[in-house]
Amino acid sequence: ERCCPLGKKSLGEWTLDDLKLFLDMIKEPTHKWKKFGGLGEHVDAPLSELGYKAIFEKERLEGKLLYGKQRKTLTDMLKRYGIKNVKHRDLMTEAFVDLSKPQPKLTEEQEMEEKFILIRNTWSTERLPEIQLLGLTDVMKCSADPKQLPLLLKLELHDMLYGIMTGPMVDAAREEELVQRQREIDVMAEKR
Repeated sequence: ERCCPLGKKSLGEWTLDDLKLFLDMIKEPTHKWKKFGGLGEHVDAPLSELGYKAIFEKERLEGKLLYGKQRKTLTDMLKRYGIKNVKHRDLMTEAFVDLSKPQPKLTEEQEMEEKFILIRNTWSTERLPEIQLLGLTDVMKCSADPKQLPLLLKLELHDMLYGIMTGPMVDAAREEELVQRQREIDVMAEKR
């Protein structure tokens, strides 16, 4: 929430696009509410499978509808929208309640780490250059500041960039599944 564009405005001003980006951020359990887990593949599933982005889109959700609400109200709202998984409801509720509070000032180190988490998480799911490159630009600006340079070195920027540029777009299990499916298609084509 500290990086572009979410960290620049309060939850009450978030658009539907901001909320969808936020769902990407809490997909993997590497965020600050990780004790509630992550949302996993439910984020990008189609509406027929009750995918969260699709639900948010259908409901035309915006931050002002979630901002400042009580836990019970939020839980009931999310349940009504069709978010059936209790753990996922708890995670979203906790995050929205937390984001409605005045945010404590982060140390430079924590801020840098938040930016990296956003870039890494969104990059592993899909390429979103407008967000990821903005995030990287933010991080690169820090390298000009001698005080912040050690933080960058500690986060092994080079390794992360290399991983981003050379890493597969889909995870290994999904890749194997696609290869297997292609084999089946080839066999069927030969039989035909």
